[in-house]
Amino acid sequence: MPSASSARRESVWPEYDSVAQAQYSSGFGSNVFAPLPAAALTLWRRHRQLAGLRLVSCGYYGRAAGHSWERAGLAETVLLYCVAGRGSYREGGRAWRVEAGDVLYCPPRSRHRYAADAHDPWSIYWIHLAGPAVAPFMRSLGVSRTVPIVHVGLRPEVTALFDELFALRQIEYRVEHLLALQACAQLLLARLALAQRFSPALRGQARSLNEIIELMQGDLPEGFSLAALAKRFGASPAHFLRVFRRQTGETPLRYYRRMQIRRACQLLADSRLRIKEVAARVGFADPYHFSRLFLQIAGASPRAWRAMLLSDHPGHARLPAPPPDPSRAQQASG
Repeated sequence: MPSASSARRESVWPEYDSVAQAQYSSGFGSNVFAPLPAAALTLWRRHRQLAGLRLVSCGYYGRAAGHSWERAGLAETVLLYCVAGRGSYREGGRAWRVEAGDVLYCPPRSRHRYAADAHDPWSIYWIHLAGPAVAPFMRSLGVSRTVPIVHVGLRPEVTALFDELFALRQIEYRVEHLLALQACAQLLLARLALAQRFSPALRGQARSLNEIIELMQGDLPEGFSLAALAKRFGASPAHFLRVFRRQTGETPLRYYRRMQIRRACQLLADSRLRIKEVAARVGFADPYHFSRLFLQIAGASPRAWRAMLLSDHPGHARLPAPPPDPSRAQQASG
């Protein structure tokens, strides 16, 4: 049984005769640790009907004070569903906070570490999965290496499916039983994806995000501030960044910069405005910074862009693609 008190690196899971044998108490409130025996995993890999998605292990840790895990190179997808408390996740030099109602995605073969909060330790359901069918489910859920956390809220139907997995784990391992396990795991993933897409809270967030977008389309009197926008949204900067990126595919700063450059493209059609005046009108105090960013986003310098607009072939000067509309992104996903 893995220790609960220190960070651990991935090792071979021990085998148990039943879930009851895997239930334990070692500083956590209540726990279920349900790995599949090696013989069952071998059958799973070899059977054609089971090849798409394999359940490797699953479990639950309640009020898991001191819980942490560090691993690298594991060929499985790991999902954690936090139902109480909070924790943290680190991968690729970046850090995220995990709160109740969040689903955390740990990509296969990644080097990552997650841990329960020292003051408010999480309660988590978790599952290890493998097989080619896992990736499409992760796309439906909306998670990726860059967006490893989505908020689905507290879902009794999801925790009930985890409990069903724990119960099925005690059945004799034949193909029929493994098919039942696979079907339950697939339904659990689908339920998470549905919860993420159709959550009323998320629809409300999309409406709030539209208000933020309208604010960003105007002149921000004090310049761009992630903290100020997050405050208007009613969330922490980290959570606002996560929601914004999930709905638009971009960070707030990148989104704002693209809108600034699009406005600048339109202003450059007025030959009476000097480049530095255009820069100032769209919020840049430094015209050199403006010109560098303009070239990066529009593909030409401001002077070259204006020359194309005023030439005999103005069609060559095409506006950069507009930032994605969060309301349309929400409609497309729902």
